[in-house]
Amino acid sequence: MPVEHYLGPGEEVVSQHGPFYATSVRVVRFEVLKDGREVVRSLPYSSLETVELVTKPRHSLMVLGTVTAILALPMFFYLPLTATIMFVAGVGVVIVGGVGREAFYQLHARNMTPEEAKLWRIPRQGSGQLVASIRYTIRDKLEF
Repeated sequence: MPVEHYLGPGEEVVSQHGPFYATSVRVVRFEVLKDGREVVRSLPYSSLETVELVTKPRHSLMVLGTVTAILALPMFFYLPLTATIMFVAGVGVVIVGGVGREAFYQLHARNMTPEEAKLWRIPRQGSGQLVASIRYTIRDKLEF
């Protein structure tokens, strides 16, 4: 593992997902650029405050539900039952789209700028072990 070259004495990798590594001392982001350069960034556990699960609304579903509900309104005069079903379905789709989906985990550290925060977004898919390791180490509450 190339990241081992950047670890300190006694530091070991506990968990890994994509470019993110949870070590015994810190969280490391290790990337190899297209030109072959290696970029290493790290956050010591002492500066980490929490790990937040961020959800994003599904705007396409919300638009679809809104259009369906609006198209149902003129139909109330001609086909009241069909219009009612369309309107309720449209509102339901808007609600489902607004609830959102789990998108990524955001690491929050003291004095972190918005640009730095973007670097510390861990994709949700497949990162459960990594996030659990980080949360356990910083004593953050785990979600069940």
